[in-house]
Amino acid sequence: MIVLSFPASLVVVVGFIFAGMLLGVCGLALPASSKPEMVATWLLLLVAGYIQWFLVLPKLLDRWKNHHDRAA
Repeated sequence: MIVLSFPASLVVVVGFIFAGMLLGVCGLALPASSKPEMVATWLLLLVAGYIQWFLVLPKLLDRWKNHHDRAA
C-alpha cells in the first residue's frame, strides 16, 4: 500500500514517525507489530491513496484543463 498510495503514503509514514516521537516523550510507544496494527496501517494508507487518486487528482486535472481551455 505504500507504493500504491505514493506520495500520499509519505504523509502517513511521517505522521507515524511524529506520533512515535511524541509518544516517546511521554514514555509511551506505538503498538508492537500485530494483525490489528497492520490492518490499521493498511487502512490509513488505503484512505490516503483513495483521497489522492480519486478525489484530489481528478480535481487538479479538471482545474488544469479548465485553465488551459480559457487561455486558448
